[in-house]
Amino acid sequence: MTDHVGQVINDIRKAKNIPLTQLLTYSGLNRATYYRFVKGDADIEITDFYHLVYGLGLTETELAELIIPEDTTFRLLAERIKQLSVTDHDGGAVIQAEIQQLQEQTGYRHYGWLTWMLYFRQNTDQDDEKQRQATVVFTELLALPFWTRYELELTQCALPYLSPEITVPVLEKIVKINVRSRFFSTRHHELKINVLIFNLLQRVASGHDSRLFVSALRSIVQRFTFATNYSALIYIKFIQLLLTRYDGACDESAYTTAVAELLADIDYFYADGEIKTFKSQFAWFEKMTFAKD
Repeated sequence: MTDHVGQVINDIRKAKNIPLTQLLTYSGLNRATYYRFVKGDADIEITDFYHLVYGLGLTETELAELIIPEDTTFRLLAERIKQLSVTDHDGGAVIQAEIQQLQEQTGYRHYGWLTWMLYFRQNTDQDDEKQRQATVVFTELLALPFWTRYELELTQCALPYLSPEITVPVLEKIVKINVRSRFFSTRHHELKINVLIFNLLQRVASGHDSRLFVSALRSIVQRFTFATNYSALIYIKFIQLLLTRYDGACDESAYTTAVAELLADIDYFYADGEIKTFKSQFAWFEKMTFAKD
C-alpha cells in the first residue's frame, strides 16, 4: 500500500462520519498501526486493507479509485513459478523457501497464494485431488469482499483444476472486477483479463452442462452492461452472439456472418498477435455444441 491510499482511506472515513474506534474494531488494526499506515510510515496486509474498505462500506466504483500498486516481488515470483518446469522440484523448493521467508517477514496473506500457485504447477497429486484442493482454496477466496491482481494470478494458475461449478462464481467475481476497475488500465491488461474470462467460460463449457453454461453466459452479459474497455465490448458482443445461437434466435449462416463482421472490426484496433487470440477463442466456441434440453 502507499501513503496515498492510507490518506484516502482516512479522508473517506471522515467524509462518512465513521468513528475511528468503529473502523478499528471492524478491521482489527490498532490505532498506532492505522495512523502509521495513513502517514505512509507503515504497510498493512492486504486482507487488513479489505477489512478497512469493507468497514467503510465502499462500493466497487469507489474501490476502483484506490489504486493498489503492484507488488513487484509477488509478480517476479509468480513469473518464475509459471516458467518452472513441472519436473524441476529443486527449483520449486528454492521458490517455496523464498515464499516462506517472505511470509514470515511480512505476514502478508497474498504470498500464500504463491504457495498454491506452486502446488498447482508442480504437485504430483492426481487431478481429482487438485480439483478438490482448488475448490477449497477458491471457496475461501470467493468470501473476500474484493479481489486484486494477486487472486487473478492464482486463478490463471489453478484454471485446469477448477470444477465447472466453482468456475461460475469465480467468473462472476472477475467480470465484476473488470467492468470498472482501474487495476488494469492499459490495453494489454484489459486484453489479458478478458482472455482469462473467456478461458474460465471454456472451463464451464468443458463440463458439458448446457444449463450451467448458458447461466454463465447470461451472468456475464448482465455484469458487462457497463463495460468501458474495448476488448470487453468485443467479448460481450460475441457472448451475446453465442446466446442467440444457442437459443435458436439466429441460424448458422447469420451467426457466421456476424462473427466475421466482428473480427473485421477487430482488425482496425488490434495487432496481429492480439487478433489471433480473439480468433482462436472464437473458433473454440464455434466448434462447441450442446444438446437441446
